[in-house]
Order: sequence, then structure tokens, then C-alpha cells
Amino acid sequence: MRTSLLLLLVFLFSTSSTCVGQSSDFFFHKLTEEDGIPLSEAYFFFRDSRDYVWIGSEDGLLRFDGHNILSYRHQSAIATSLPDNRVTSKCYEDETGDLWFTTQTGLVVYHREEEVFVAYTTPQHQEPYQAFYQDEDQRIWLRVGRQTNGSLWVFDSKTKAFTQSLPLTGTTCKVVDDADKEPSYIVQTALPKQPGLNIVH
Repeated sequence: MRTSLLLLLVFLFSTSSTCVGQSSDFFFHKLTEEDGIPLSEAYFFFRDSRDYVWIGSEDGLLRFDGHNILSYRHQSAIATSLPDNRVTSKCYEDETGDLWFTTQTGLVVYHREEEVFVAYTTPQHQEPYQAFYQDEDQRIWLRVGRQTNGSLWVFDSKTKAFTQSLPLTGTTCKVVDDADKEPSYIVQTALPKQPGLNIVH
């Protein structure tokens, strides 16, 4: 069942030299449907290098600048608009400042300078898509497929190519890094017909 979101954003403005005991300024922003926050079963949050907060929902992508919300939604008459309103992951920022995320139907990049969205799909055209990790080589890791038919795909944002890796059972995935910040294993939850975790090394 869809639920409304009462979003409370807290911004802490401080420098890296701020020490415990020093005062800091907090700014609270309460956002509701009246401000443009859509109803959604899940929300995905990301704060980028320009201090924008990006919010993925079932009804589009939102950008919050600390004062106002800008909504991005699919528009059938505009080929470069958001291809699908159902956003399924948080955003990942690449070295150029572009944003990568997934919708139900594909991997999407938002090119900020041109203000256009471009979608990429795997050769099998499976659904749904869910990005869950960005590695140091700017590659996006995704879970693609339904329930037990899911699999890991890695997308190289430089060559614009997908590579299929291994099957994934759980519908929710997270990468755990080792001490060197390298991917060590994938933890899967929301397993079909059974509780617990599934760990892929």
C-alpha cells in the first residue's frame, strides 16, 4: 500500500576541521505532498557534489535544493525525458557530474549539462532493474530480473556495455567492501519463500 512521506531533511554546515564540542548550525526542512513529494512505497535518497538532494520515487525523480523541489517525470512527447517514472534505486554520480540510477525498465543516466535522460537495457530486456553499487572504475552494479530469475549485471559507463556475471536470488542486494575498499561479497535479502541472508563471495 502506498504511503505518504513526511520528509525531514537536516543539513549540517561544517568544515572537516570541526571538532566535537564546537557549535554547528542545523537547518530543518519538512516536506510533504503539498510541496510536491509524491506518494510512494519506497524512496531513494542521494546528496550530490553540488549539495542537491535527489529523491527517487514511484512517481518520478525529484531534486531538492534546500528551498524548492524540481520534479522530473516521463513525458511521452519528449524523447529525452525520464523514460519511466518508477525509480528503483538511489542516484550514483560519476566523475563528470552526471547521475546514474535505475527505473523499472532500465539503467538511466541524467546528463546535467544537456538536461537529458538516456536509458540503457540489457540484451535480454529483462525487468525490473535495481542499481545497488558503483565501483572505483565508475561501473554500475545492477540486479536485473524478477524473484529467483535475477542476475548480476555490471555496466561500464565509459564503454556503455553490460556484462552479465552471476545469478542473484534475493531481491535486495548490497555490496560489502573489504579493508581496501574493494568489493568483497554481496549480501542478498528478501529471499523468496525463506527468511535470512544469502551471501555471494
